[in-house]
Amino acid sequence: MRSSTQTRAGARRYRHERRLAPHVTPGWAEEFVIELRLLGVGGARIGDALSEVESHCAESAESVQQTFGNPAEYARSLELPTPSDTSGRALLRSTLPTIVQVLGMFVLLWGSTAWHEGGRLEVTTGHLVTVTLFLLTVAALVRFADSVLRHLVHHPLLGSLLVMANMAVVALSFAFLSGVIWRVAAGWSVAAGATALIGGLAWEVTRRLAATPSADGPITAPLGADPHPSGDASGPHRLLIASTQSPAVVIAVVTLALLATTWFLT
Repeated sequence: MRSSTQTRAGARRYRHERRLAPHVTPGWAEEFVIELRLLGVGGARIGDALSEVESHCAESAESVQQTFGNPAEYARSLELPTPSDTSGRALLRSTLPTIVQVLGMFVLLWGSTAWHEGGRLEVTTGHLVTVTLFLLTVAALVRFADSVLRHLVHHPLLGSLLVMANMAVVALSFAFLSGVIWRVAAGWSVAAGATALIGGLAWEVTRRLAATPSADGPITAPLGADPHPSGDASGPHRLLIASTQSPAVVIAVVTLALLATTWFLT
């Protein structure tokens, strides 16, 4: 039973690799594709590169490992053009709407709790630690994006541990750093938080709808053999779907859920 379950899980995991390169070891193809994605190579070029590997493996008796060696090293050796701007400045610009949203979420949640309790929002050292930790985390992710992404891709558990560590620091800061630094009317904090949350959402959706089609795209077979990958939309529909699936929408929904839960419990 376990073997059958693992086989089905493996088939689902490598379904795209098996469809595009049936003669290439799925694990090798996956790592090859991931490395090219991390380098910022477009989907069509990745499909071309993978098809060349597939063609060689289909015509020869050699394994992909024997011929091409380590998939990540081979991917880097190709030195394919990268149309996507992966500089720190570009990453920062793309994360600004999310930063505004998260800060708005913090202020909105804190202000709504104070409003529900009929008092003023007391900004404590714990609040400042939370905001500072968030901003430092974003700065580190932007500055070391390449290294962080590689570690998270190959060690997904590390991401969960980092999230739990941040949550522990926030919980401890609220428990032990309760000194009041500033008091503000709860209504004003709710208004400011809601404005930032909605503004960040509108900013992100507008940015996505106004953006030119990305060259990253889905990975397709060359020569038009796979022009419409399953589950891929095109044109305005693709942009609309991308907007609704963006982190901005997720943050807004999570904020509403937390507001409802907080008001119900208090």
